[in-house]
Amino acid sequence: GLAAIAARMITSLLAAVAVAISRAPPPRLSETAAAAPRYAIGVDVGTGSARAGVVDVRDGTLLGVHKQDITMWNPLPEHYEQSSEDIWAAVCNCVRGALSAAGATADEVCGVAFDATCSLVLLDSEGAPVGIDPTVPDEARRNVIVWMDHRSEEQAARINRGGHARLANVGGAVSPEMEVPKLLWLRDEMPHAFHAAATAEGGGKALD
Repeated sequence: GLAAIAARMITSLLAAVAVAISRAPPPRLSETAAAAPRYAIGVDVGTGSARAGVVDVRDGTLLGVHKQDITMWNPLPEHYEQSSEDIWAAVCNCVRGALSAAGATADEVCGVAFDATCSLVLLDSEGAPVGIDPTVPDEARRNVIVWMDHRSEEQAARINRGGHARLANVGGAVSPEMEVPKLLWLRDEMPHAFHAAATAEGGGKALD
């Protein structure tokens, strides 16, 4: 009937379209687009330095690297501190240096990969640093409690003694290298900094 005829016609038409597509030449990129290199930047913020590398994504070739040290303060035993502004400046300088070493420009970058250590950063409601050094509490520049800082050992032990069910999510016990004991230390020892950065009333941010 008519339905069968229509079905055969549609099948034939689709087959013809498929043949035409298979025989058509592939779309041509402009010479500029075809020749343009594409780069990715990898940034690693470690404990003592920031590093950046530029890679050609077409073949994985590492084309340029740059490293810059990050200032570390150790005012008391087990206290390790840094500056988020110093860290950001090091990251920016590393990216610029790696691009320069690779002979690349920002316009040629197609992606950025980023990793960093797990340290606690305090900022106030305006995004300015909040100091965390008990020996110089007004020195706002020192606003990072570094991951390896163990000033919160007593607070970590207090949390673990509580035996809360949530401890199962972190292997049964928290470490002073984790952020919650550090925040508890701030509440106990530097309440002004804690209020500014880690409470709704203060309006700041405590960043991991």
